[in-house]
Amino acid sequence: MSNELIGVIEPNKLEVNVEIIGAGPPGTSFKIKGLFPTLEDLIDAHPQGVSGDAYAVGTESQNVIYIWSEDQTTWVNIGSVQGPPGSDAEVTEANIEAALGYTPADEQDLASHLAETVQRIGGVHGLEIEAGNWTPEFRVAAGTNGEHTYSRQEGTYLKIGKLVFVRCWLTMTTKDPAMSGYYLGITELPFIAYGNTAMTLCAQSNFVMPSGGTTLTAVVEHDTNRATLINADNVGGWTNLQSDNLTATSELIMSGCYMTI
Repeated sequence: MSNELIGVIEPNKLEVNVEIIGAGPPGTSFKIKGLFPTLEDLIDAHPQGVSGDAYAVGTESQNVIYIWSEDQTTWVNIGSVQGPPGSDAEVTEANIEAALGYTPADEQDLASHLAETVQRIGGVHGLEIEAGNWTPEFRVAAGTNGEHTYSRQEGTYLKIGKLVFVRCWLTMTTKDPAMSGYYLGITELPFIAYGNTAMTLCAQSNFVMPSGGTTLTAVVEHDTNRATLINADNVGGWTNLQSDNLTATSELIMSGCYMTI
């Protein structure tokens, strides 16, 4: 029966597992325990072996394997172990990293990546997330605004990439009598808008609604940082609010999201 040997003789690392594979019953496993220049040297050192003992005879690069046969009570030549020359490098973390092409720069990149969080500006995989405050105001787009006072003038935002979520709460205490003009709205949004986007007015009070007006809404206008206040009536029409629609006690809570440039 012919035998196929699976294994490698490595310089200075002769204790390797080898398995004989052949026809018939499953093969026998053994361990190469050493190297001798000649068979005579092997017999002199080990005149008798035990089942499973194996030694290489020859040189590190060219040799044959002898195993101890219990049936024949002698060392039996089973041929050469075939395979590429082994390496004498020790199995260390540095050698493994070198074999994988791992560099100190890779370690720095990994450490930097693990330190990133979704809360970080310019963070994970280029996804930019930013949060902050802004100061909303009632202003007209065409006319005179004057200086108003507020008991509440709050605005917050959360920006994820180009998507901006905003919220504001405005409560007037005095309205400047000099205010006059058209296209009343909320200004000083934190980012310039891309496209017109309707917002949600959670609550509003003390506005002088135009005749027939039923619903007040706001639209963020393209290429501006303002949301124009719009009145919708009960027959499908709509009009922009003017300065006269704002009172000294007007209150408005707005939220929504829009795309920025």
